[in-house]
Amino acid sequence: MAATADRASVARIPSAPAATRPRKDAFSRTDRAIPADRAHRKNAAKSRKLPKRLTRDEATALLAQPSTRYPTGVRDRALMRTLYCAGLRCSEALNLRPHDVKLDRNEIRVNQGKGGKDRVVWIDAATVEVLDRWKTIRPRSEFFFCTLKGRRLAAGDVRKMMARRGRKAGIEIRVHPHLLRHSYASELLEDGYTVAEVQQLLGHARLETTSTYLHIAATDLSRRLAAREVGASHRAMRR
Repeated sequence: MAATADRASVARIPSAPAATRPRKDAFSRTDRAIPADRAHRKNAAKSRKLPKRLTRDEATALLAQPSTRYPTGVRDRALMRTLYCAGLRCSEALNLRPHDVKLDRNEIRVNQGKGGKDRVVWIDAATVEVLDRWKTIRPRSEFFFCTLKGRRLAAGDVRKMMARRGRKAGIEIRVHPHLLRHSYASELLEDGYTVAEVQQLLGHARLETTSTYLHIAATDLSRRLAAREVGASHRAMRR
């Protein structure tokens, strides 16, 4: 009975008036100041997420690595040039069929790319020449890029091949298929193409994804400007 009475008395204790109760508002969490060290870590994490790219000289050195005296060298050079000069994803390049590569029209048709989207990309004359050389010696296969026995290339083998050739080319960062796509997009923006045009060529669903490459191009520009040699006349003017 005593326990029942105690519970009843607790239940009858009036609650504090609304004005004196601590109020939870929608901004109580977000309004707290972020400690300086946490803010620095967050900004550093964002900067680390920017994709890397090759310089144009590094890309040239990489593409020159495969020896065209061998069929695999012809194939590897053609594949890497497709990734670099057409901006294809590795899976898109490995899924290409012979009829997707229209060398007479300087175009490659990507069927069912990421998100199930089709698109057409255009290639330069030098890339057409390299692809045509592989086309004349490739074995019969349903895939344009294939093994010498006509089987589909494995993405893992392509990544290993590119990492090995990147090391031989003296490139310090790890070379992988998507690195060439990053380099392609950054160079297009540097050459004056709009973000919307690059978005179309890359097959991005969202413009925000393509806009990432604006930061890469700007970062690269700032580095080149910082390393730029000022002429003697300009140095004399500062004295």
